[in-house]
Amino acid sequence: MDQIQIGKFIASERKAHSLTQQQLADMLNISNKTVSKWECGKGLPDVSMLRPLCQALELDLNELLAGEHLDASVRQKQAEENVLRLLAEQKAQKHSKMRLLYGAVVMSALSMVIVIVLIGVYTEIIPVPVKVFLAAFFGGTMGLTIFLMLYQEHALLHYRCTKCDTVFAPRLLPLMLAPRRVRSRWLKCPHCGKIVRCEPEYGESSQNSVSCS
Repeated sequence: MDQIQIGKFIASERKAHSLTQQQLADMLNISNKTVSKWECGKGLPDVSMLRPLCQALELDLNELLAGEHLDASVRQKQAEENVLRLLAEQKAQKHSKMRLLYGAVVMSALSMVIVIVLIGVYTEIIPVPVKVFLAAFFGGTMGLTIFLMLYQEHALLHYRCTKCDTVFAPRLLPLMLAPRRVRSRWLKCPHCGKIVRCEPEYGESSQNSVSCS
């Protein structure tokens, strides 16, 4: 799926409808920066935005995902392929963001360990106020990084209950407190009511999705 081609197509159709980026953004209840990002080929519309965007530009979904106008005979052929490809790409993007956040947490933890070691080695040289400042600064940085990671995890991921197979979006606080096992978390499923091991879902929630918000 060519992001640049899709972006150029969105831009051309927007102009054909005599709309500015801001006007299109207002119709979709998003920022004009998001529209600009699409048109520059720096990202694809989220799945939840596809239908409203097609309605605003009077396009068929398959034409939007193909980045060009299609004959009627071609639309049906590309329908399933385009949707599956889009879901796979957005899943990969979410997975990539989470890997970066996990890496930031690891780097923050290593920095904190290095500071603790340095304070221990040079304890007689480093003044007490400096020790307190370094410990507070790097401890706060690590805490903030962990919070941002959890916040992004809450925003990007859904979880699948391994007992009843329900996909749900947990609230932020239960997610922060949930015990973790590698990639999975022990969460309370809103459908079966059991606290079970839940696996992360990087794609969009499925038909039996439940919101906890």
